[in-house]
Amino acid sequence: GVSLDIMYELFDRAKSRNRTDVFLTPLVQNPKCPPDILDEFAKSAFYLRRKYVAKNPNTSVPTLVKLSQDEHPEVREAAINNPSYEDPTDWALGDW
Repeated sequence: GVSLDIMYELFDRAKSRNRTDVFLTPLVQNPKCPPDILDEFAKSAFYLRRKYVAKNPNTSVPTLVKLSQDEHPEVREAAINNPSYEDPTDWALGDW
């Protein structure tokens, strides 16, 4: 697989050039992609990239909650179906 160092290098290169190249899509789909990189890609203007982040099991719960409210239905569905997703109403209505 791709090492963590390579993942960060690819991400840093894309950020420094203010672009998100096509080769970064496999990075976002990689289940070992670090959550901080996924958090950045969750802000992408491209709904498919947000959808891949929403499907990634390594995406943080706060990011999944945000993506569950995305404007695009496929992104919302992917976030809600992610096994790591926690519905915020569950926290609010949980045992106190």
